[in-house]
Amino acid sequence: MSPALFLWAAGLTFAQDCPATIPETITVLEAEASRLAYECLAKDDAAGAALIARLGDPAITQPGRVSRALAIWRLHRLDAEIPAEESRAYLADERRLVADGIRAHRGRQSPSPDHTKVFEQLPWYKPNPGYTDGRLGELDKKNIEIVNNPPKPSAPEEAPSAADEMAEAPTAPPPKRSSGCGSCATVETFPGAGLMGFALSLGLLIQRRRR
Repeated sequence: MSPALFLWAAGLTFAQDCPATIPETITVLEAEASRLAYECLAKDDAAGAALIARLGDPAITQPGRVSRALAIWRLHRLDAEIPAEESRAYLADERRLVADGIRAHRGRQSPSPDHTKVFEQLPWYKPNPGYTDGRLGELDKKNIEIVNNPPKPSAPEEAPSAADEMAEAPTAPPPKRSSGCGSCATVETFPGAGLMGFALSLGLLIQRRRR
């Protein structure tokens, strides 16, 4: 049994109040591994997310203590679903502790003396000689499965490449073809230009006939 887990299970008492914030309590935990720190974190519903975040922090100094604090926090909340992110955060020892705790919560006598010392500090631990896994509910089974076999995190979505962006961009309409006749194009730009040309031609024809 680890010294930190033993300290929590030994039933030591402290007169101090909890630190002002969860991060401060985690700092105390990493520095001292005191029962006070474990208890303060265990009773705070918001501590779970902070412990998970700390376990993912490269600057963590005592991952074993923080993982144990998360496991003890969870042992106080076994009627709730364990999220995937939490299941990935546990170290191997705490993975076994939580899975054993789920069964102990339904009446199994833990086969581990170290785990038993922890469970005996919890109000729900009442071993039943007639225990079988048939006492486990669907949530219990789901939590045991996710703790023993945490799912891999989802791969981050890739940013679209320049080629993909170009392929998705709207295309401009093709340019209009020129008729090849500059004067025709000029005439067509004026409304009624065709009618004026016809009138001029007719006038010239009349003048020629008069001559």
